[in-house]
Amino acid sequence: MAGEGFADALRRRLAQDADREVIREPQRCLTGGDLLNRAELIAGWLARQAECERATTIGLALHRNSWMIAAALACWRLGKAALFLDYRLTPTDARSWLRRAGPVMIVASQARLRDAGAGVAIMPDPDTLPAHAFADHDAAPDDISEFVTSSGVTGEPKITPISHERLLGMVRASAEDGRRGPWGEALSPLSVAFGGSRHVWWRNLLAGKRIHAMEMLFSTAELDRALREPGVEECGLPPHLIRALLDHARRHPGPEPRYPHLLKLHCIGGPARAEDKLAAQQLLCADYLMTYSSTETGVLARISGTDLRRKPASCGKVSLPPGARLDIIGEDGARLPVGEAGRIRVSYPARSGGDTIHLYPGDHGWIDDEGFLFITGRGAGILCRNGVNFSVAALEAKLMASGLLRDVAVLPMRAAAGDDALAIAVLPLHPGASEIGRNLRRHLVSHEQPEHLIRLHPTDLTPGGKIPRAALLERLIAAPQDLEHI
Repeated sequence: MAGEGFADALRRRLAQDADREVIREPQRCLTGGDLLNRAELIAGWLARQAECERATTIGLALHRNSWMIAAALACWRLGKAALFLDYRLTPTDARSWLRRAGPVMIVASQARLRDAGAGVAIMPDPDTLPAHAFADHDAAPDDISEFVTSSGVTGEPKITPISHERLLGMVRASAEDGRRGPWGEALSPLSVAFGGSRHVWWRNLLAGKRIHAMEMLFSTAELDRALREPGVEECGLPPHLIRALLDHARRHPGPEPRYPHLLKLHCIGGPARAEDKLAAQQLLCADYLMTYSSTETGVLARISGTDLRRKPASCGKVSLPPGARLDIIGEDGARLPVGEAGRIRVSYPARSGGDTIHLYPGDHGWIDDEGFLFITGRGAGILCRNGVNFSVAALEAKLMASGLLRDVAVLPMRAAAGDDALAIAVLPLHPGASEIGRNLRRHLVSHEQPEHLIRLHPTDLTPGGKIPRAALLERLIAAPQDLEHI
């Protein structure tokens, strides 16, 4: 339908699925009609909030994915844009978003956010809300629907508005693009505050394919059981959860691969290690797929099947829309030849006679003579300590090779003069492991020994499963005693 927007298309689809299950949660199942009714209740509640009248955008920080999705539908019914936020945000985070994205109100389900002050409303369980009349708004295709938000791993998150028409085009393209491979009923263990997870919800709800939703906090054993549930056909996970599943499969042997029924087990976000990719294809799912992407650029490369077995260290061949290109560039901005490592740059053709658009995912890498992309690390990442220069990426790879970690981040703490100070944040493979600090330090030579060795927990990660490097460094500088040192 020409000029159609996502809000109208999704509402029409849910109305068609009014009696069919579209979301399966641990405690209940929702039909399309249930989801629309929940959105009606939330819209009525929102309309009664004093902060809502002046807001053009409503930030959503709720601890259930189905609540977030229904709340977005409610925002659109009121003519508001939806901004998806991490439900774990602090009062300080909330005040920052209120300043950056205003005029905005934030809807949360965590009572502690009352301390954030004006602009934050605490919503109860939406199914307990009374019905209330509100002025319905017909969302125009060019109205802002939501925002693409960067992970904020290395800096403050960037927010980019997208219209209902563009969102609909993006969702339909992902459903119809054969390059993405087969897909079906999806297990959703990640928060929809992560754009990749939210996109799967939009795609499946619009296409009439069920979503299997998990609670936001889960164990590896619970994730393993959920992946084996009847009906689950695909799942996207960050590298650290793939590593956790591999460890679980080794400690609890069973059939290989463990999830033969999956159409696709998808590793998303940052690049995965070669040994993890090979092991995942053997132990977890023969149709294991790794995608290398960034929020701003979208999918850049993917690898699976025989390509993965042949070149496991690669992210796959570059895959971009027509007219776009990926280059490896040097410090002077010039393109580098095949085989030379440099900064990754993605270029898109200019619109309406403007300049070519250049985007930088933040990683360094190189391309071989067959067009396969390899990642060498984030940024230049060169440290100098005790007169020795060494790479952040190499040190992280060395720590990961210890077999003790799910993930790690080396955080340079620039000194005013002299050597760089160093902090290392680690996510242990086994949360209860003792003496992890002593065991890790044994792998490091003198110039690699950190001033701070910090233990992370899964709740410290971004909604997309990444270590929030910039925010963690800020916390370390401001209040080192608040972090768990090991």
